[in-house]
Amino acid sequence: CEGNDRKKVPLSAITDEIQDFVLNDVFQIRIFRWSFHETGTISVTPQEVCVRERVTMRITYEVTGEPICTGGKIRILTPFSCWTEPCENIKERFFPHTQTAELAITQRPYTLPFRGTLYEVTVTGGELRRGDRLDILHTNLHHRGILAQPYPQKDIYFLGWEDSSGQGIFNHIPLSRCGHASVVPGRPARIRLAAQQLCRPEEEIAVRFLTMDAWYNPVPFAGDITLTLRRCSSPDKVYPRQVTVADGRGEAVWQPEENGFAEGLYLLEASCPGLKTERLSLYISRQNHKKLYYGQLHAHSEVSDGTFTMEEYFAYGREEGLLDFCALSDHDWELVEHPRNRSFHRLERLTELCNLYNQPGKYATLVGYEWMDHWTGHMNVYFRSDKNCEIYPGFVSLLHEYPQYPHQKDILEKFRGRKDVLVLPHFSHGFQWEEYDEALQRAAEVYSMWGYSEEKTACLPTAEGFVRHLADGRKFAFLGGADSHHGMPGQTGLHSKYSMLSYREGLTAVYADTLSREEIFD
Repeated sequence: CEGNDRKKVPLSAITDEIQDFVLNDVFQIRIFRWSFHETGTISVTPQEVCVRERVTMRITYEVTGEPICTGGKIRILTPFSCWTEPCENIKERFFPHTQTAELAITQRPYTLPFRGTLYEVTVTGGELRRGDRLDILHTNLHHRGILAQPYPQKDIYFLGWEDSSGQGIFNHIPLSRCGHASVVPGRPARIRLAAQQLCRPEEEIAVRFLTMDAWYNPVPFAGDITLTLRRCSSPDKVYPRQVTVADGRGEAVWQPEENGFAEGLYLLEASCPGLKTERLSLYISRQNHKKLYYGQLHAHSEVSDGTFTMEEYFAYGREEGLLDFCALSDHDWELVEHPRNRSFHRLERLTELCNLYNQPGKYATLVGYEWMDHWTGHMNVYFRSDKNCEIYPGFVSLLHEYPQYPHQKDILEKFRGRKDVLVLPHFSHGFQWEEYDEALQRAAEVYSMWGYSEEKTACLPTAEGFVRHLADGRKFAFLGGADSHHGMPGQTGLHSKYSMLSYREGLTAVYADTLSREEIFD
């Protein structure tokens, strides 16, 4: 508020009834004394669902504490994920079990359609008493169920709130009394391979592999995997390996012959009855002075609006995604302002984890974040080392404890002249170039799960794509990214946590002398 208007409210004046306290002509606040009232419990069946299974979820709410009087409400929110939506005829899917209350139910998307469905039950007469129950079928009656999300997740919650008094004062239902279910992988369907694709004749060829379901989720498998390496110009020259696995994971190594491998193009193949055969091309040449590495530079953890923790993100990229390098690009404003991130001290916790998972020669991690301009687009910031990693938030929506740099020129000015920073646009979420710094902006993300942004921007079809900026004389390398929110870098199946991200995850390919944080950055 402008000015120095103040109003002191005695604590004794605050009751459990909602009251309006007026400060001036334009500002007032509603205050009440909150106390927890144990009312009900939510349960869900089935409690285990297979990825992309078509299923009907039965949501049950039971009054286990105080009654809910006339005007009271119960709200149940389905998980924030890319399950398909239920049908609209909610009254055919609502089954109350009470002799003392009249109930009405509505359903609507929570804030945005991709953030779950909100069911609201209102007591229109009488009261819900201890032992009363109501069932909601979370399903699509036209399609015999809804499709579960395409990636595994343990304990996804159906959250609840209760207004037992009818005053509009909602108590949240603790997680211990909320319904939850787990999504598990499907049956083994395919194999993922990872190997260095550019080799010299005297180098060994090492391959890692794991088995996955049809949606590219790692899944245990016991059996024999046949690996064959053959030179394309001599298809009868085959180097076979058979690896017995107990959990779907394995590796194999081919040592060079006495005079080394013959130069040329090779085909690496992994096969097993019942699984889709996977192939990977390798090129062996004395001219291969650099290596080819693949990684994910753009995705989110639960620190912003992703699903899993920072630790789980980096571990997945290394163990399940079989990536060579990885960066986490959580949103700038959530890194600095979200209450649950107060202990992170800006990028301190992220830097600590990057250093923990960084293994030169095996797995490289970069410190970074996503800078957000509310009007002209987003850019990802990456650092060459773990030193001088500063966050300059763009459009910060709530708190103002940190200086803000809301325009491209602001953040470019802060980093200008530094050779250890990259500030890279991602066109696929919409980007309009206000300024251009050829040193800081040596690359741009032209593809992500939003789509491809050549002529037009993927999620903003009225905005021009990257070819326009090339025509204007800007020079940049092309990056493939994800902008995924399921926290699984390298999970290249369809769909992220949000259903509008409907394309497969892209990756960035880098030529470098060795696998290290600095080499990948350079």
